Amino acid sequence: MARTVALLLASASALVPPAATPARPATRLAYTASEALPFMERPASLDELVAHKEIVGVLRRLIKNDKLPHTLLYGPPGTGKTSTILAAAKDMYGQGYKNMTLELNASDDRGIDVVRNRIKAFAQKKVTLPPGKHKVVVLDEAHEMLSRGFKDQIYDIFKFLPEKVQVCVHAATVPTEVEDIGVKFMA
Repeated sequence: MARTVALLLASASALVPPAATPARPATRLAYTASEALPFMERPASLDELVAHKEIVGVLRRLIKNDKLPHTLLYGPPGTGKTSTILAAAKDMYGQGYKNMTLELNASDDRGIDVVRNRIKAFAQKKVTLPPGKHKVVVLDEAHEMLSRGFKDQIYDIFKFLPEKVQVCVHAATVPTEVEDIGVKFMA
């Protein structure tokens, strides 16, 4: 079985609104162009995703069989790339998912050194992993970082990641640099 799966997320309506309660009124998903979009909570599990049924099915089977590979998720902004993989992490690890998952947004202006140091510290952090499970690094908006000339630095980071760390690369587009990461380090 390949160690990488590439998935295209193409729908902009991937989230189910949380159930209405007295403390949390129902969330409306349809808005006119003149209205500000609301803050949406990320789904608590893959069950709360309404789009990407085939992708959710693939992720469920991989998780059930402890075979979740590195992933390359690509699609336009707002299609649920990060929400999907974080929902998968919540399904795998329950309440402990925050200790097992590192989410980095590559478009932050903090620079490659901050990204490198955070990934290195996360990879070295001692946690008890359930059998067959891995830590998950989510590198969101990877195309942004790679377009700023950090390809070699990202390669250096990926070369030294332990086997017990899975990488999820998210991009709005798949330029050559993102494709190269998939071929070189996620295969």
